[in-house]
Amino acid sequence: MNIVKSNNCFLGVIIVLILLSGIIVQNDKIVELENRMIVLNAAINNSFNEFVGYLERSARVSFNGIVDYRFPVKNVLIYRYSDDMCDECIRQDLQELYKFQMFAGKQNLMILPSYEDRELRSFAQSGFLKDFNYKNISDSILLFPNNVESGTFKRYIAYVDSCGKIESIFFPEKFKQSMTQYYLQGVLYKFQKSK
Repeated sequence: MNIVKSNNCFLGVIIVLILLSGIIVQNDKIVELENRMIVLNAAINNSFNEFVGYLERSARVSFNGIVDYRFPVKNVLIYRYSDDMCDECIRQDLQELYKFQMFAGKQNLMILPSYEDRELRSFAQSGFLKDFNYKNISDSILLFPNNVESGTFKRYIAYVDSCGKIESIFFPEKFKQSMTQYYLQGVLYKFQKSK
């Protein structure tokens, strides 16, 4: 009888230990999930703040008539920049546009730089434009949007509709390729949806 009681006690202790270990494991999982939620919440807040900042900066842009301009291309994404803009910014943009072009097709992207002819040849020969369709358009023909506070011109990516008019526009920012990727994903979705 004592053996049965001690076996029952031993069995009871084992069951209690198993339950306690299960509770401890569950608590660890809950703490891990709470930590993941904190990280995710911080990432969402950061993305939201970055987006709000982008909207505020974009609101300070004068479009200088580009929304009324009839582009020489239709149903394509265009990228417009000039030779006096940040070289690193242009490289970053072209890298993202190259990835976009791999999914959307070369026919759906047109680069419209504004270079002096000799500078365009130099830039194109350096390899940056060799994988793209491009056409040099003087900034005297097609103005750039500019920041109304600083007066600096802004490079841009825009979707041109079937009438040759801008339907949507995006102003890429240095070291913020994720924002550019979001815009390009939206345009890519539009291309895929229209097929």
